[in-house]
Amino acid sequence: AIYAGQLGMSLTLCNMVMATGLAWISTKYPKWGVMVSNKQLAELSKSFKSAVMQSSFFVLTGLTGVYISLWLLKLSGSNIGERFLGLQDFFFLSLAIIGNHIVACFATYIRAHKTEKMTLASCIMALLTITTMLFVAYLEYSRFYMLMYAALT
Repeated sequence: AIYAGQLGMSLTLCNMVMATGLAWISTKYPKWGVMVSNKQLAELSKSFKSAVMQSSFFVLTGLTGVYISLWLLKLSGSNIGERFLGLQDFFFLSLAIIGNHIVACFATYIRAHKTEKMTLASCIMALLTITTMLFVAYLEYSRFYMLMYAALT
């Protein structure tokens, strides 16, 4: 129960950083749809690359800042730091969030072309994640959760 609470708090924090970073992508979606319909593919590619770089920089910087903050909280002995995953697990969770962020960016880019090519891949990854997490839970080795989650994403 303690690990589940720590995981929930850590996921919430990481997802807030990722959601804020995705603002650079989601605000461009209507513009990209117009570019696709007008066959402005070079301009679309340039706009996408710029948005992904800005967004990824924000997410990477944000997660690094959160990691350092958690490290300082744990170093100071604060009870707040104990509500989050350990630093090693948080690092692996951050890697997974960065991977999810990049996938979300490309999924938005693909949707601007009015196609949905990520559905099958998403379903396969969901099944792999569930299977792996059940296997890890069966082994009762919670330290392995985040490493496997990061490896899958």
